[in-house]
Amino acid sequence: MMNLTDPALRQGTFSCADAQPQKLQIIAVGKPAAVEQFVWLMNHIRFAKPYEWTAPQPSPTQPDEIMRTVTKQMRVGETTA
Repeated sequence: MMNLTDPALRQGTFSCADAQPQKLQIIAVGKPAAVEQFVWLMNHIRFAKPYEWTAPQPSPTQPDEIMRTVTKQMRVGETTA
């Protein structure tokens, strides 16, 4: 399980030697209250400010749900076990 209090998550960038930054898009879909609470939780743990998220859009599959997205940069590289 991912530790959401990890400082690397807060900054939205992970480091791996000689790795190129890659875009990662996070999509939150659900009832409006749940999505907004998630956006504020991500702000609280310093992962993404509310203004970094897109404006609420209708869900493509459920008429009573919304979606919001945020894009972050992360470095992807090989890991050793």
